[in-house]
Amino acid sequence: MIREDLSRSEGVNPQSSGTLGGPRSGAVTAEERHLRHGHRAAIFSVVGNPAFAERFERSLFERGFHAILVRTEDVSSTSLLSVLSALQDAGAVVIHSSVTNLPEQQAVLADVGESLFEIPASEKNEEEALKQALGLAEELRSGVGGTSKGKVNGNAFTD
Repeated sequence: MIREDLSRSEGVNPQSSGTLGGPRSGAVTAEERHLRHGHRAAIFSVVGNPAFAERFERSLFERGFHAILVRTEDVSSTSLLSVLSALQDAGAVVIHSSVTNLPEQQAVLADVGESLFEIPASEKNEEEALKQALGLAEELRSGVGGTSKGKVNGNAFTD
């Protein structure tokens, strides 16, 4: 079944059109990535619970987020900042998982800029932590949580 004539578009992506109908030029902006992905970029830090980090990534992915899990043990300490920054610049929602909270990791996370959320994922409050983390992620869709930093603490998000 033919639904529409694509011969006139000749490979033009309608999402890439500028305000005047022509293709845009220059670097891709964070706003364009937000429009493409449907959410702002962010980094969620999960310490001490790798299974929770995987579950959180899966939950985000199933909700349509461009989600990527980065395990500290898979990235050298000297390249961690570059990896996290590149993924954030690409518009991804990054889940940074580490077994322990080392001072050098804290320094790297402090340097990644805005949109860092620390998620305490103790096994006894895992369901509540997941619910709160997903709530924060949903705020990235509208941009409400797009420029925040903080921690999920108890039942509230704190700076």
